[in-house]
Amino acid sequence: MQIPVIGITPYIKREHNWYYLNRLYTRAIESQKGVPIILAYNEYPAYYINLIDGLLLAGGGDIDPSFYGEVSSGSEKPYRERDEFEIAIIKLALKKSMPILGICRGAQLINVALGGSLYQDLNTNITHDQKTIGLNKDELYHSIKIEKDSIMYEIFKSNSIHVNSFHHQGLKKMGSGLRPTAFAEDGTIEAIESTNEKQFILGVQFHPEHLWMSHSEFSQIFNTFIKRVLLHNNSK
Repeated sequence: MQIPVIGITPYIKREHNWYYLNRLYTRAIESQKGVPIILAYNEYPAYYINLIDGLLLAGGGDIDPSFYGEVSSGSEKPYRERDEFEIAIIKLALKKSMPILGICRGAQLINVALGGSLYQDLNTNITHDQKTIGLNKDELYHSIKIEKDSIMYEIFKSNSIHVNSFHHQGLKKMGSGLRPTAFAEDGTIEAIESTNEKQFILGVQFHPEHLWMSHSEFSQIFNTFIKRVLLHNNSK
């Protein structure tokens, strides 16, 4: 039996010099018969690419706006070491046509790595009506509209679902080879995918790692990701 190895990029707590990652990410991959490994940031992302079969970009802090040609105007404490590592490994993964799943910051990073840009603060850049104070992370509290011809539609079999977004930045200009496939009611992009059917990219602004245990339909995001990883491995 083939067991796919999924590399996951961790968060970092700079004041303690710690890497950390919510175990819900690794358990989601394990639930789909994948093996997760956590990727420490370093100058050798090419080494990791030869160890993994799929790439999962976790959530976290803001991306340095210099990576999309802007100065800071609402970005909060970006960490360039993480940005540089993740952008490098995304580009290496794309060269191998490796499946990529991005969650929250991960979706934003995919867009930036492919030449796109971000709204640095949705509350000041556009009218944004998502209020998250006091909500549990597994609470479905706002709706999104899903484009029919999309991976998201294949997963949820619906053009409207409720999700749990917790982000103050958002996707603005689309990166090369990407398209938006889900939108919040205020127009905020909630999912992106590759325009190339042979390259699996799915980025979501919400947090399925907090939902898949209590709302089983969200486990299909990880199931679809692992299936595409296995398909890609079998096509080599």
